[in-house]
Amino acid sequence: QGASIEYETDQSGRGFWLFVIEGEVEVDSNQLATGDSIATQGFESLKMMNRLNPTAKIMLFDLPL
Repeated sequence: QGASIEYETDQSGRGFWLFVIEGEVEVDSNQLATGDSIATQGFESLKMMNRLNPTAKIMLFDLPL
């Protein structure tokens, strides 16, 4: 149950910032809920999994470092 998605960037030297607008998602073994955010750097992709509510809403920023 649930869904997953993987975002990949086509450039190196990028960072990701993810903000959960509504619902719950798991990112790199971190469980995030409404209002939580996480920042990563040094990766070329980011996998997000939603196990509970398939209608979670997020904002994902792909940023230059």
